[in-house]
Amino acid sequence: MKCRMEEAMENLIDTKRAAEILGLREPTIRKYTFLRILPCVKIGASVRFRPSELEKFILEHRVPVLGAEAVRKGA
Repeated sequence: MKCRMEEAMENLIDTKRAAEILGLREPTIRKYTFLRILPCVKIGASVRFRPSELEKFILEHRVPVLGAEAVRKGA
């Protein structure tokens, strides 16, 4: 697990790169940031993202695969 200082020093990325990583449009990234759905770092008027937090966001929004039995039952 990273210590706080390592996490703070992690390379921050901009909205454009975050959109590319998540496969979303920049306006969606800005909306998610405004609604506090997507964690970010604000430095003045700039908004930046930690790659590790984007990875965590992806993992938290993963939809599990249904087993073959559930598919046959029409779940």
